[in-house]
Amino acid sequence: MKELKAEGKTIQDAIDNGLKKLSLRRDQVEIVIVKEGKKGIIGIGSKKASIILTEKKWKGSDETQTITKPTKQNKPAIEKKQPARNYNFKPKNSKPISQNNTNNSDDADNTNKTPAFQPQQAQTADVISNAKSILSQMLSLMGISFNITEANYDRKTDKILIKFDSEDSSLFVNRNGTGIESIQYLVNAIINRTMKPHTPVQIDTANYWERREKDILKIIEHAAKAVQQTAKPFRLDPMSAPQRKFVHGIIKKDYPKLKTASEGDGRWRKIVIKPAGN
Repeated sequence: MKELKAEGKTIQDAIDNGLKKLSLRRDQVEIVIVKEGKKGIIGIGSKKASIILTEKKWKGSDETQTITKPTKQNKPAIEKKQPARNYNFKPKNSKPISQNNTNNSDDADNTNKTPAFQPQQAQTADVISNAKSILSQMLSLMGISFNITEANYDRKTDKILIKFDSEDSSLFVNRNGTGIESIQYLVNAIINRTMKPHTPVQIDTANYWERREKDILKIIEHAAKAVQQTAKPFRLDPMSAPQRKFVHGIIKKDYPKLKTASEGDGRWRKIVIKPAGN
């Protein structure tokens, strides 16, 4: 019975490396995760994932096993009754199974069985883990004392929300939230280097985004009222991309007789609200 310790940048990479060295399929081994990998910030602080692969031991020779042999004619599987043994062939079209199914025992003719943990869920979990790690390293390098209080996926907004508490939260939310938006941009940019596409990550502290959205809603209400009364365009102050996206969505949803457009470049880019007929 073969056993091997394998490493890789991610759990899946480690599994692929181990299977290649053992010349076995995923359904022929049991996997124990020793250590999950960390990507670090731009390679700094990265750690490899580590696993142990153990070849499965087939049960007694009195049992009937189904062996699928790949052929050009794609003939159906042929059942044979024979003593227990290992079949070390590797199908050309074998697909990796999610790491969350490592404890499941699969038959040899069932390698394409749909995993209980879907790929999208697995990717979201990876993004949450990476976002927490990146944010933690950033704040630590800045000398900020903090505590991550929330890290989950919000189905309503289709975003991953990471919240942290800190005595220095004011450093991030002053000046219209320039600090928190910069941190958020960097976290998404780093994740985007290795995971495309990925669920957007929103970083929050001191309930900045909730308070900011309330302020923007008041601005939208005032601007919409002015446009409806005068039929003239109303230009808002420059906003960041996430805030502009929020304004576009509110106008489209709550003010069908109005429309929005963006003008300007860089930090001066702003939204213009005007009658839908213009």
